[in-house]
Amino acid sequence: MIKGSQLTPGQTILSYRAGGEVEDDGELLRIDTPDAPPYKVGQTYLLMLERDETASKLQYHVAEEGTTVVTGARVYPSIPGQLGFLPGTTIADVLADFAQAANSSPPSQGCKPK
Repeated sequence: MIKGSQLTPGQTILSYRAGGEVEDDGELLRIDTPDAPPYKVGQTYLLMLERDETASKLQYHVAEEGTTVVTGARVYPSIPGQLGFLPGTTIADVLADFAQAANSSPPSQGCKPK
């Protein structure tokens, strides 16, 4: 689900976040993001994306640092509480919290694990 987008289920999008490595004049330069462990193939993640309006293609970047893994029906952020919910919060509570925040002007208070 991407608020305000015209995406359809199953559509592929490109997203990026800080980190990685590049070689410059024979020297390897690396940006580590210890609070945002790398993504693993086959794992499900909850991403907070922001559209890159300057890109010529449909492109997003990860808005928040950290990596939020979805296991079963629960979420486990690598930085507990940063996105407003704690490890073990149900995905249903997270989605309800997002919906409440989208429909109200004051910021959401986040949800607690159940």
